[in-house]
Amino acid sequence: MIRASILVLATLGLSAGTFGAVPLHGLQARPDRTAERSASWVFATGLQGLRVHDRSRAELRVEYRPPGVGPQEVLVPVLGLTATWAGSILAYGGVALDLPLGARWRAGPSFAAGVYGKGTGRDLNHPFQFRTGVALAYRLGARGRLGLSATHLSNGGLSDPNPGVESLTLFYALHR
Repeated sequence: MIRASILVLATLGLSAGTFGAVPLHGLQARPDRTAERSASWVFATGLQGLRVHDRSRAELRVEYRPPGVGPQEVLVPVLGLTATWAGSILAYGGVALDLPLGARWRAGPSFAAGVYGKGTGRDLNHPFQFRTGVALAYRLGARGRLGLSATHLSNGGLSDPNPGVESLTLFYALHR
């Protein structure tokens, strides 16, 4: 329980931007970074339940990402909502790293904590869940990105069993 409390406090603190400047030396800023300095909305669709014994369900996700923090603005707060056709829903908050990989590519891991309702979907054995993931995106024009993300949702050992579930989604990020 203490481990989960520490993770929640760290997530909430990072989401609020209270840790501020995170030194990320060696990252090169892109020449045109106007879009990355603005807030964005992420819209995603894909499948949840990728393991052989899982029943796959269509998943929809929407996220709001305020502008990044830190010297290179690569630490990005994330607030999101994920739902499946089976009625499962996850409301979460966390952080993502948005790292440049050349002029048009971005990639990075993410971590969030949230509240889960199973609906008629997968029973994850606890209402409190942790979401970890990785994303790769390609910049389309000045204000959009198209990418893939893979995530894992787990109760982090808060209860036993800890079944977890994976998702693979295609997303579009629209910078305001």
